[in-house]
Amino acid sequence: MNSPTISIITPVYQAEADLPACLDSILAQTFTDFELLLIDDESTDRSGEICDEYAARDPRIRVIHQQNGGVSKARNQGLRLARGQWITFIDADDTISPNYLAAIKETDADMIILEAAEAYSDGRIIPLETADLNATGNCIPRKAGQQIHLLLLRLASAKIIKRACLEGMKFQIGQKLGEDTEFMLRCYKRISSIRTLSGHCYYWRQHDISIKKKYAHSPRHSARSLKNIYKAYKLLGERNTEFELCLLCLFLHVTDRSNMYEVNKDWFKDETIKKIKHNITKSGKKLPWSYKRRQLHAWTIYHTLHPFKYLKRLAMG
Repeated sequence: MNSPTISIITPVYQAEADLPACLDSILAQTFTDFELLLIDDESTDRSGEICDEYAARDPRIRVIHQQNGGVSKARNQGLRLARGQWITFIDADDTISPNYLAAIKETDADMIILEAAEAYSDGRIIPLETADLNATGNCIPRKAGQQIHLLLLRLASAKIIKRACLEGMKFQIGQKLGEDTEFMLRCYKRISSIRTLSGHCYYWRQHDISIKKKYAHSPRHSARSLKNIYKAYKLLGERNTEFELCLLCLFLHVTDRSNMYEVNKDWFKDETIKKIKHNITKSGKKLPWSYKRRQLHAWTIYHTLHPFKYLKRLAMG
């Protein structure tokens, strides 16, 4: 069997309502030499059946039913099975324009970054800010470092990447916050050329689910995820205060509804958070008001819960 030019990896979980539109947009592509890997992550709705129905109609579709393990495990399974020269990730509730895959005809860059837009249930389409990352070689870390805070650059989707650049790469299993960002930051060290193209669009469907419900993590888990992202970010060798501020704000937002005692343990002890805070203030940027408010709140509760530690520290100067 000949290998396809492009492998599309689509994790599927509880996507019954949106999955048909996603699959229809893929099968409507003007560029037809692709394989579609549908990784059903043990959905309990009709998602798995829909995958099988589409696969029965089109031999380019392969369905893998796996035990539930999350989107990162599903994507890793897709990376392991992919046979194409190029890889692209498309989420099961998103859609793409008919000429999306045809972008590879316009450039031979290692990574192609395409346009993206937020798609709302009421029909609104809001384009996302597009990065200008036409770069090669040593220019890539600097340009990526300057613009990595852009949402489009932090998504694993809306990109087509040469498979050779992803050999041996995996998404972090168990990291449910910022797994795309962590993966892409590591990916930038693997590639030698990037090209941004317009006219090929990825539609990122927006749901009425608040970030607090979507990211139901403990502060400790959030801090661990933040540390993984920061570690990958440092590989670029380029400082970006805006991106660090974005990371800090996300951590604050996710932990906003958490128990304050749990928050302060991570807040005062996690070195990554301290480092990010130091970098932001050193650059002259102001910390968000919510950070100062929550830091004071956590500080108060911390010393209320640990008065003897506090008094001992004062006595020792």
